[in-house]
Amino acid sequence: MSSAYQRIQSFERSLDKELGAKRLFSYDPARVIIDSAGAISLAFSDQRESAGSLAMADHLSRGFDVALPELICRSGGAAVDEAFGPTFISDLTFMSHYFMLREYLYYTYNAPDSLTWTFKGDTVDIAFKDRSIPRQFAQYYNSRA
Repeated sequence: MSSAYQRIQSFERSLDKELGAKRLFSYDPARVIIDSAGAISLAFSDQRESAGSLAMADHLSRGFDVALPELICRSGGAAVDEAFGPTFISDLTFMSHYFMLREYLYYTYNAPDSLTWTFKGDTVDIAFKDRSIPRQFAQYYNSRA
């Protein structure tokens, strides 16, 4: 196994560990699910239909897609408190980015040489080598609109 793949796998383990440590999972899962659905619905129904509200709705929705399987399996948890709002947005936004990074990992493992991963200290740069991948993402998101 090449050292590049070892670094990618180490990154993947760190990414999954970070996901598991999100505070959102410490709250009552039923409340998180209800509030997530409400926030996503509000963002998508924003009468101004601004690019910002649609982008936020998309981020929250992708994050919720990541969180939901874990939330369904949990029971109990802390009541919603004053820290919930910032935690809620921050964690769902992280989970949205997590979703995309998992997509990139999928291509890395299943279509070798489709992406370039560059590690510099705490920074990871990911670049498309296969130009069809961004078009696939664009086609997917355009079909959802």
